[in-house]
Amino acid sequence: MTFRLAVLFPEVGVDFPISYKVNQLLLDKLIDKLPKEQQQVIVDNKSFSLGVIISTRKSKTDLSIQGPSISKKYKMVDYTIWIPYLKVIKSSSLLETYLDFISEGIILVFEDLGRDNKKLISKIVGAVKKQVLTNPSYQYNPEDDEW
Repeated sequence: MTFRLAVLFPEVGVDFPISYKVNQLLLDKLIDKLPKEQQQVIVDNKSFSLGVIISTRKSKTDLSIQGPSISKKYKMVDYTIWIPYLKVIKSSSLLETYLDFISEGIILVFEDLGRDNKKLISKIVGAVKKQVLTNPSYQYNPEDDEW
């Protein structure tokens, strides 16, 4: 069971122009760098995978987390990170602001689980930022959204 990261935008027309490659890189680094026991949650003496869903709505003005949502059938524990839409969209550095909010949100999830991973999460997201902010291959391309 490994850490999971998903992006879900429930409000039509409200999303972030962020390449899926950025989220995939972040997920890969989290899976690689987080200790395996930190990627799981124990529920009723059983190991469940931990998942984070990134989401937003126009009405969201501050970062918050929602959860946990527990599925015993699929052995998953999910949290949703609600990112403030306008703060990201109006930012002079949209991608950097987006990653900063994700970092803060993941830290809040781990704090809710009673785990202190602030330094490690900050380091992982910092490495992702360093890799993507100046690399054109991580720029958003609307054609990536087409099926």
